[in-house]
Amino acid sequence: MGTIRPCLEHDLRQVGDLYLRVLSHERRLVSLEQATSYFTKLLFQSPWHDESMPSLVYDLDSRIVGFVGRVPRFMLLNGRRVQVSVICHLMVDPGARSTFAGISLLRKALLGSQDLSVCEGNDLSKRVWEGVGGTTSQLASLNWMRVLRPAGYTVLQLTKMGLPRALKYTLQLLSRPIDSFVTSLKKIRLYVPLQASEEELTDDTLLRCLLELPAQDKLRPEYDQGSLRWLLDFLGEKKGRGTLRKTVVRDANKAIIGWYLYYVAPGEISTVAQIGARPGSYGKVFAHMFYHAWRRGAVAITGRVEARFFEEIPSGMCIFGRGSWMQIHSKCPDLIEAIEDKQAFFTPLEGEWWMFP
Repeated sequence: MGTIRPCLEHDLRQVGDLYLRVLSHERRLVSLEQATSYFTKLLFQSPWHDESMPSLVYDLDSRIVGFVGRVPRFMLLNGRRVQVSVICHLMVDPGARSTFAGISLLRKALLGSQDLSVCEGNDLSKRVWEGVGGTTSQLASLNWMRVLRPAGYTVLQLTKMGLPRALKYTLQLLSRPIDSFVTSLKKIRLYVPLQASEEELTDDTLLRCLLELPAQDKLRPEYDQGSLRWLLDFLGEKKGRGTLRKTVVRDANKAIIGWYLYYVAPGEISTVAQIGARPGSYGKVFAHMFYHAWRRGAVAITGRVEARFFEEIPSGMCIFGRGSWMQIHSKCPDLIEAIEDKQAFFTPLEGEWWMFP
């Protein structure tokens, strides 16, 4: 039998090697040096690093065969500070799965001093999570998608299925006039609300938005200048996802009604990192974001469903499907209730999503 112990910085080359072997399907980290650097920054250089809440390894005969990451975060529950443990990268060497290292690591991770643990995972991790006492948020496990260029989106999906390169270029050329016509139709026309304007979202403005606009939420994140700057730099380094765009939306009186952060690359599907708005203004902010992404060449834009804006999503323009399972664990009923009952400002930047390479 192996032992579970805190992950130390000198363990990270073994952790990186385990990642490259076990999570090879992600393949955004392609070398041991990249993987080691990524885990060093995420686990030991973040502004939330806390030695009392370390990541854990499963050590078998001086060899690391299992790992689970824990990244501490802080949130406010009715103004009271609570500690969140974001669980990430649970992985076990295939040759050591008979040791039940994964279940042991996860159970140990959930026994910490944190008030709330969260994780995103697949069907297997969902079964393990629920098996050790956690629950799954069904609504937060849904994704929405707005197709911006139907023909271009179709070509992208065919390309992922192995469309020959010559045929791909031909279909791309044909898709452009088709998309120009389709997006001009009245029922699906992309537009910006007449009384809305945009500008680049600065760090100071985003911090003010995060402090003021979610003030009515029972549960909301806690940021300061240092932690927000570090997080935005971390996001900006993920060039494989596209260019990180940050926009604030104002009304006719120049008052802020909302903001959004998302990745965009021409001809690809954009992914939303965070969207926030005043109550009743989410529809305008979504419409603005759709138009913003369309102007920059995205074929579609997608994001995670959040309870606080679910009823304001332009449902006639979006399709919905299951994404990663959003898994939560807490001994505090108020925390679970806040997440499930539209009383939490809990975006992909507060969960595990932003950590993926």
